[in-house]
Amino acid sequence: HTTVHLEEMFGFVDWSLGTAESAPSTRQSALCAMATFFHDAVYAPRSGANEEDSAALYEKFVEDVYEGHWPPSGAAHRFHDAVVRFVLCTKSHEPTGGAPAGGRADPETESALRSFLDADMAVLGKDPGAYAAYAAAIRREYAHVPHEVYCRERARILREFVADGADGIYVTEIMKSELGERAVENLRWEIGLLQGGTVPGE
Repeated sequence: HTTVHLEEMFGFVDWSLGTAESAPSTRQSALCAMATFFHDAVYAPRSGANEEDSAALYEKFVEDVYEGHWPPSGAAHRFHDAVVRFVLCTKSHEPTGGAPAGGRADPETESALRSFLDADMAVLGKDPGAYAAYAAAIRREYAHVPHEVYCRERARILREFVADGADGIYVTEIMKSELGERAVENLRWEIGLLQGGTVPGE
């Protein structure tokens, strides 16, 4: 996770929100920007709690900003809770995660969340050369995992994504339409290599 990933995410969020029936609100743009900046701000390949630690880092940042006026109330508090939820949802990429109880979900927030999550997955739909480079970079991040274990477990994870085609990768219709087919092709290509014991870039 690098500044390149952040830059690409900002672009995809703007694009996805901008293709909605109405222009994105200032709040939607701010939610996605803050969540994009803090998602995986803590990223340790050996950890299983990167999302929780990143959300905690965001909360510490907000506490420092508000100083003696923490916790915030009203709209500021709802904004803060939404950013935390956005960051935590990148663990499963399920937009229903952490939704408000009682069916009181705000449509504006939910739309922003879906665009944010799809932007995080946009890399899967890049052109084949760029995807191959991404896949090789993932292996470098997990260099501590034995080759056979990496091939088996990454192939298993990728198979879960492609089981339902584009619907298993993206949640917005625009991303399914524009990147879904290529994402499925990329993942199937990598799965084929992994099942044969080959890792992209090695």
